[in-house]
Amino acid sequence: MRRRSMWIGALALAATLPSWADTLSPADRFVIVEAAQSSYDRAIELLPSDPAAARGLFQESVTAYRDAALAGATSGELSFNLGNALVQSGETGRAIAAYLDAQRLLPGDPRVEANLAHARSLVAGAPPLPSPSSLDGVAGLWNDLPASSRVTLAVAGWIALWSLVAAGVATGWNARVPWRLTVAIAGTVGVVAGATLGVDWMRWHLHPRGVLVANDVIARKGNGEGFAPAFTTPLPSGAEFTLVESRPGWYSIKVGDGQTGWIRSSDAILPGARSTTVQ
Repeated sequence: MRRRSMWIGALALAATLPSWADTLSPADRFVIVEAAQSSYDRAIELLPSDPAAARGLFQESVTAYRDAALAGATSGELSFNLGNALVQSGETGRAIAAYLDAQRLLPGDPRVEANLAHARSLVAGAPPLPSPSSLDGVAGLWNDLPASSRVTLAVAGWIALWSLVAAGVATGWNARVPWRLTVAIAGTVGVVAGATLGVDWMRWHLHPRGVLVANDVIARKGNGEGFAPAFTTPLPSGAEFTLVESRPGWYSIKVGDGQTGWIRSSDAILPGARSTTVQ
């Protein structure tokens, strides 16, 4: 009964989105997320016996997760769950974008990696995946440590560093305390953890990745419909690319085999942007 009342409340909240979505309280956001998960769970139960009804519930779940994101509840878990609902709804391209966003927020999570690989396997005729950048290789060194943990380490390191400095000054750098060692350790923790966050930021902003969410996209040799096609065949929904340049309404993209072309920006999603979740 409690879950049913929460779900009804979420529908009432969703009816007002997005006009005041950003002002919702954490409790209201939780209600919307609960409604999304409830629809997803009921769809899984119905899937063997009533696929059509299950598909409708999966789509309800997608809508609720997007409403939760509009309300400010975006997180790695939310993006992961959204990706699951999108796969079940048949929106493979958007599912891949959601999983890539989850991968950014939950680096090294085996659930995300497995479901992303499955979603990619559903895309037929896609060009090769973009080659990893040098920053991808560097970021792989700490993929097993979530970004939230590294934020905590960075903050703790800097707080410890300046607390030690303050204590050292207050005590006249008492010779019985190994000030150099403790200050060096605290400073190293703060600097290294902060540097990993900086590399992660550069990884996603200097080499933006994108995913096509429209079917049979024709990449062109310039940013306009009048230009000739850049590739011999259209690109399918779910094809991934590296963003080269952005102009109003258009993206210049590079696919994994090195070919470049222009697509309409409305045909793609850039993981890491808010549109990844709410579109």
